[in-house]
Amino acid sequence: MAGRSLVSATPLAHEKWLASGNTLRQELRRQLTEWEPGELQNFGELLHRLNISFGELA
Repeated sequence: MAGRSLVSATPLAHEKWLASGNTLRQELRRQLTEWEPGELQNFGELLHRLNISFGELA
């Protein structure tokens, strides 16, 4: 198929990508520690709903 290319990340790029995800997860955890239990419950339910919606697109 014309016009298509396969691109692969270098080992360093992959390492940096993983590290950025770790940083994001750590910040999310830090932010969520300030939320009330009811807010966390609602957030979890909404994330679950979003994940189901994405699953329906596949």
